Amino acid sequence: MFNGDGVVHMVPRVSGIAREVYKSVGDKVAAGEVVAVIDSRELADAKSGYMAAQARYGLAQKVFVREKVLHDKKVSSEQDYLSSEQALAEAQIEMRSSAQKLHALGLTEKEIGMLGSEQDESITRYEIRSPINGIVTKKHISIGESLSGDSDIFTIADMSSVWVDLAVYMKDVGVIRAGQSITLRVDHSGVETQAKVEMVTPFVDESTRSATARVVLDNSGGCWMPGTFVTAFSSTSEVDLPVVVAKSSVQNIEGHDVVFVEDEDGFEMKPVILGKSDRKNVEIAAGLEPGSDYVSDGSYQLKATVVTRGLGGHAGHGH
Repeated sequence: MFNGDGVVHMVPRVSGIAREVYKSVGDKVAAGEVVAVIDSRELADAKSGYMAAQARYGLAQKVFVREKVLHDKKVSSEQDYLSSEQALAEAQIEMRSSAQKLHALGLTEKEIGMLGSEQDESITRYEIRSPINGIVTKKHISIGESLSGDSDIFTIADMSSVWVDLAVYMKDVGVIRAGQSITLRVDHSGVETQAKVEMVTPFVDESTRSATARVVLDNSGGCWMPGTFVTAFSSTSEVDLPVVVAKSSVQNIEGHDVVFVEDEDGFEMKPVILGKSDRKNVEIAAGLEPGSDYVSDGSYQLKATVVTRGLGGHAGHGH
């Protein structure tokens, strides 16, 4: 599934009418890239409020400078000087408050600084930018649509990593823990990778009667597709055994388990007795000495040769 920490639900922050929409589901986006533009009267009011506050601050500065000069020359009263100082402070507070409102709407310091030079037709223009690099997974905006400030218009997911949520059934809850190494296999393709469990929920879902073990996988190559199913395998114990071979090297011929070994004349079938096993390997309890060379790749082809040619204890002289 998508990494929940890398999923962003984008909202306009201001109400308005969608003028331009640049992205659709499946499109890649870069952080800071404009994905849509809306016309917003609310934004225009906020910009106008800031510019008015900026003008009042500029005027208050001029009045204060004049009153200070007059005060220093003993021309104006102390009260007039203090009143101009207070008016300047109030105008500065108002301007900063108006600027913070614009910051809250997503405008940068540079954009706010350019407001006085904007054309009349652009004061309502509001550009919606992606906060992250990612892919658009959902889109709920069309040109001409009326939007509220909290409309969920885009969902963007950072695909550089993904979560794998694994169902851990009650019988296995005691043996699966955070930090444990596991093998993940994609069910539809058989692709496998090694990973570690990041966390296991300390509770069991009432409907599935299972806990959840989460794995975080690097997906910079884009090979892990959210929505696909995987199976996880974990070793719960380890045993040292004298003779262990790959499962794929063991063939069953006429009801007997055999392993092919090379001899002077080609390949010989060695009847064996199997012991403990896991997903990939199996113990040879009898029939093969420790350190013996055996055929791991191609044993099935040798079996086919034996069956089709009706050979006895030898399988020919091919590799």
